[in-house]
Amino acid sequence: MITVIIVSLNSGKTIGSAISSVLSLDILNLELLVIDGASSDKTLDILTHYEKMVSLGLYGEKKIKWISEKDTGIYDAMNKGVKMASYDWVYFLGADDYLLPDFGKVINVLDNANNVYYFNCYMSALGKKHDGYFNAYKLSYKNICHQSIVYPKKKLLQYPFNLDYKIVADYFLNLQLWSNPQIKFIYTPITIAVFSGDGISSNNIDSKFYDNIFSIMKSNLGLRYAIYGKIVYALHRFLKNR
Repeated sequence: MITVIIVSLNSGKTIGSAISSVLSLDILNLELLVIDGASSDKTLDILTHYEKMVSLGLYGEKKIKWISEKDTGIYDAMNKGVKMASYDWVYFLGADDYLLPDFGKVINVLDNANNVYYFNCYMSALGKKHDGYFNAYKLSYKNICHQSIVYPKKKLLQYPFNLDYKIVADYFLNLQLWSNPQIKFIYTPITIAVFSGDGISSNNIDSKFYDNIFSIMKSNLGLRYAIYGKIVYALHRFLKNR
């Protein structure tokens, strides 16, 4: 039983494909929530259309709910979605992304609400999968894409997205969860979604996060991982700017 949350703002060109990919999954107990930021394009017409289709039973027992109101950003909307979710597991899908049929397999993996389960997603902008198995070293310089993760709802209520980080609050969340010894990250090598790579986190830098990245890594992963991540991050920036 899983809730898929889509956050949208003027996403009329893409959100129909995202919604269709969710409602077409071979999962019986599935809820779709769309948290819209008061769109002024055709997004609300599309949501109304799919709401009617679901009410007519054209997608089986699946549910769809949506709201449209101003928010302070994507993570504020995601926190709203978590509070509205009916089911114990939560997955976030971008309004310009879509799920693959193998997403249906995740239901067979989710067996412990103290674990975070992650998979692969395909990054269409880069033409490759992202990004396999993570350990603390890898997490110290690279985030697990949220399109790859299924979270227990109770952990998202315990650790809401920190709104101080406007672009990479999901990275900060993953570090917090990783630092909790009672939470395990479990990897399964299946590709569950296509990630467009055109979102806000792909095209902007979260200065508040990266200006304090060493202390963030140190407090959540430990000193040696913070040092390792700083070296790798600096090397990546050097090679990028050559």
